[in-house]
Amino acid sequence: MFQKRVATKGQYALFQNDLDDKVLFANNAPGRYSHVSTIERLVEEWSTTFRDTPPNAFIFGLTDDGELLGRLLTLSEPQYDEASNRISYPATILGQESGTFSRLNSATLIVDSGGGLSAPPANCGRCTNPPPTENQHILNFAGYKWYTNWFHWKTNQWYDGSRGQGNNQNYPTVDSAGLHLLVSKKGGHGWQPSEVVAVQKEDGSTMSFGYGKYLVAARRPAGSFADLDKNVAFGAFTYDCAQKGDDYNPLRELDLIEASRWGWSPGDQCTEGCQELCSQDAQFTVQLWNHYGSKQCGRLLHRYALTDPGRITLTMDWKGPHQPVTFKQYNGTYGTLADAEAATAANQWTTPADLNPFIPKDDNDQPGGCIRFHLNLWLGNYHAPIDSNGRHPGPSNNQEQEIVVTHFVYEPY
Repeated sequence: MFQKRVATKGQYALFQNDLDDKVLFANNAPGRYSHVSTIERLVEEWSTTFRDTPPNAFIFGLTDDGELLGRLLTLSEPQYDEASNRISYPATILGQESGTFSRLNSATLIVDSGGGLSAPPANCGRCTNPPPTENQHILNFAGYKWYTNWFHWKTNQWYDGSRGQGNNQNYPTVDSAGLHLLVSKKGGHGWQPSEVVAVQKEDGSTMSFGYGKYLVAARRPAGSFADLDKNVAFGAFTYDCAQKGDDYNPLRELDLIEASRWGWSPGDQCTEGCQELCSQDAQFTVQLWNHYGSKQCGRLLHRYALTDPGRITLTMDWKGPHQPVTFKQYNGTYGTLADAEAATAANQWTTPADLNPFIPKDDNDQPGGCIRFHLNLWLGNYHAPIDSNGRHPGPSNNQEQEIVVTHFVYEPY
C-alpha cells in the first residue's frame, strides 16, 4: 500500500503487510550465489549495504480490479514492526507525473543492491585504498592499516562469517596488547564474527602481498588454542577476491592456520565428507582444499594437534610460483622471523612437489587482482542449524571467544 507523504510529486510511504518472513538474496557478479535470509536481517543490514544511496526497486502485484501493475521506485531505510508483521519505506516513485494507486495484492518487491553487495569498498580487482568515508573502519597495527568492514560475498555462505552471518565491523580493536578479534553477540544481532584485511602500509600507500616470509603471533586471553570452541575458527591467510589466480587456486589463498574443529569434538559422529577434518585442532591449507574431492581432501591440507600454552606463532615461506611452501607453528609468541626460526617448531609442513600447481603466482607475475592478507575469527561450524532468525547458533559453550594478534611480519622476496 502507498500513502502520499508530502506534496512533492512521487513521494510516498510504501507499506508491506502480511509479509513472508524470508528474503531471497541473489548475486550475479562477482561470483554467482543466492541464499535465503530474513526480514529482520534485511532491516538490520540496510544502512551497511546501501549506505547513503537509496536503492532502485521494482514492485509489482495485482490491483483490486485484478490488473497486473508495477512501479519503479527508490527506497530509503525501512522500519519493521514485528508485532503487526508490517514494513514501511520512504519511497519515491520514478517517472510518475500524475495518477494514484494505493494497493497491490500478492505483491513482490525486488531491490537492486547496486554496488552494495557486489564488492566491499576495498574492492575486488586491482588494489585500491578504501575511500576516506571508511576511515572509522581502519585500524593501525604492525605497520599496516587493517580494514574491518569486509565481506567476501561468495557462493558459500560461511565465507561471510558463517551461514550468512556478517562480520561485525566494530568488533576488531587495537590496543597496547595487540589486535583483538571477537566472536560475540554484544552487538545485538546474534553471534557475529570479525575479520580484518591489510589494505595499506602505515604511510597510506596501497598494499599487495606476494612471495616472501610471513609471521603471525597470537594469544588467547584464557585457555589454549586447542580449547577454542569447536564452532569457532581462527584464520590467517592470503586472499584475492578477484579470483585472478590459476584454476587450481583462483583465490590465491594460502592459510598459515585454520584453527578449528569445524563443529566436531572427540566422540562425535563425523558429519564431514572430508573425514580428515574430524581430527585434531588445526591445519595448514593450500586452496582449493577440496579440489580432489572428499576422498582425497587431505592432500591439500595438513591437520595437526595443538599443544600450545595459549600463545602461538605461525610462519609461512612462499618462495615463488609453483614452488613448495613451508608452514610452521610454534608454541609461544615470537615478534620476529629470526626469533621464530631459532626456535623448534611444534608442527610444520612443506607442500610436496605434486601440489606445485596450487601454489599461486603473485600480483607481479599475474596482475589484475589484489592479494590481501586476512585475519579472522569466525563461526567455523557451517553445518550448524540456523535459528528462527536465520542466524548461526554461535559457540557451543555460548561464551564469547577472543583472539589477540600480537605480531604480524611480512618480508617480501
